[in-house]
Amino acid sequence: MIFNRDSLNRIRMNTIKSQLVYFPIIFSLYDNFFINQTKHNDYFNSINSDMGYWRHFGYGMFSIYKSDFDRIGGFNKKFIGWGQEDYELFSRIKASNLSIMRTTDQGLVHLFHKFDCDSSKTSIQITSCRKSKARTVASQRVLTNLIYSKIYSNLTF
Repeated sequence: MIFNRDSLNRIRMNTIKSQLVYFPIIFSLYDNFFINQTKHNDYFNSINSDMGYWRHFGYGMFSIYKSDFDRIGGFNKKFIGWGQEDYELFSRIKASNLSIMRTTDQGLVHLFHKFDCDSSKTSIQITSCRKSKARTVASQRVLTNLIYSKIYSNLTF
């Protein structure tokens, strides 16, 4: 995760003790092989649908006061590893008396990384992991162009 100064200010402004929890919608980069970006500074200046996507269904990044976090019971210890633990916590916060600020934040960029959807997880976790893995390869436009070029580059007219 990379962030800029503006995102830190938004985090501070949108986290209020006993009142407000900040769950930003972060921009998640596609596989570096497809976006061909190397400089971190480029990410903030070129957010577009070929670079990545907004993680509307991601709840892993949030800002909450520790006292509020403790009051709602913290992380559920039943979850092992990646998958669904963030949404379960989000659901408990949503059901509490705390308000949630949820909006896109251009200053929070999730860097691409490979991850493994191993079989030791629950079926819901595996499904969620596979969906995330598929979603982070490249944009539909880039994948379509790649397939199109592979198919038609071998044809002769």
